[in-house]
Amino acid sequence: NIMPSTSTVSSPSAMYGVRKLAQRNKTLVIGVSAGVAMLIAGAAVSTWQAVRATHEASKSAAITEFLRQMLTSADPSEMKGRDVTVKEVLDEAARKLDQGSLDAQPEIEAYVRTTLGGTFFALGDFEAAEPQLRRAAELSRANLGPEHRAVALHLSDLAMVLRARGNPAKAESLFREALVISRKTAGPADTITAVILNNLGII
Repeated sequence: NIMPSTSTVSSPSAMYGVRKLAQRNKTLVIGVSAGVAMLIAGAAVSTWQAVRATHEASKSAAITEFLRQMLTSADPSEMKGRDVTVKEVLDEAARKLDQGSLDAQPEIEAYVRTTLGGTFFALGDFEAAEPQLRRAAELSRANLGPEHRAVALHLSDLAMVLRARGNPAKAESLFREALVISRKTAGPADTITAVILNNLGII
């Protein structure tokens, strides 16, 4: 299991938090009020982690605004009174990202995609989770360089999804790559290194 960390904006705490949150809300088709409450809680956790990790108000504001827009898509007045699913809200958020809404802020986009991917994962939609976490890893690598602790975290998240999708060989490869980076950047005694080792041991 992914454990929370406060290392960077791209820490696994986003994925960890939304997984725990969604596991307590397994029903996918829900009333608007319940769905929005769940997502607001996830948004609050995500934004708090971003502030704590980066201490940069501008990044926190960008994350908050994107998540606010995501929640607005579930507004009852815009849904013509019908129930909306969590997946519909997440799909719309992913569509906005794919259209380039955060192109100018790759670090923020990586964090938001981690949040979306983690939520999809928690809801059991591994197919939808994979492209979000894969893109988060790509953005992190391009923005921070190939040997950064955040890259190890993203690769580990992606490996978890691939394992869940029945691709243990590729998952193992990514876990091993993440382990090398984590040992080099964070050290062998770091919590994240231990988590990756644990995940690798249950392939």
